Amino acid sequence: MNGMLENTIGPFIAPGPQQVAVSITMSQGGTSVEFDLENWNGRYHGPSAGNDNIAVCPRVRVNGVLQFQLPSTGDCDIYPPRSWVTYPDSWTRDQPSQFTTTTLPIAALIEAMTGNGIPPPPGDAWPGPDAFNVVWHTSFTEFPDCTMPVVKPVNTPVPTTYPPPNPPTPPDPGACAESGGGGDYLSNESAYRNTLLRDTFGLAIPAGHIHTPIMSHFDPSNLYNVTDASFEAWRSAIVTQARTLVFTVVNSTPP
Repeated sequence: MNGMLENTIGPFIAPGPQQVAVSITMSQGGTSVEFDLENWNGRYHGPSAGNDNIAVCPRVRVNGVLQFQLPSTGDCDIYPPRSWVTYPDSWTRDQPSQFTTTTLPIAALIEAMTGNGIPPPPGDAWPGPDAFNVVWHTSFTEFPDCTMPVVKPVNTPVPTTYPPPNPPTPPDPGACAESGGGGDYLSNESAYRNTLLRDTFGLAIPAGHIHTPIMSHFDPSNLYNVTDASFEAWRSAIVTQARTLVFTVVNSTPP
């Protein structure tokens, strides 16, 4: 990101009259039925190329087998600008942290029933007369041994009730991140950088990432138009519920 996120939100996280009381990043998620409240955010980049077609941490082939690069390799771990975050010159597992955690008010966001009264868009798979479910997304993937390219998924599948019957397992303090709840690419990285700034400045504010449902649902007969009534309905429902979620965070935050 070349410091884009830190330079954008950092001045509002740093002390001063402009300091925010809430910091939320948001992006489209991987499903069409729910909003995901991402709990853990990982420091690892992942192999996806950016819009410059450059992958800073591609998979490598060893003895004919494609495998992960280690977090200590090249730019596989996230390195925020040192103008915002201080850490050693050489890779250090916990500087900055391998995982950060949301401080969004999960219970309030789920209990608010933010989909109520919002007409579900055509083809919405979530049962019921209202829009989308809101889920506490606690999954992540870690390298149990930071020196071995073997990863372990944790907390899958996603709990469908809140609170879940059993508390989610947190990252192992001796492990390294491979992905957060939001994956190992742009969404997770935005969430990580945002919440790392919160921690760097020692703020006790709600901060975290919300994944929205995917709005790209077009009428089957629409082959060429960039928008249609189906897309507009999905976009309207998602934006309306997302706005309600943001206000729920604000209204749950002490003045």
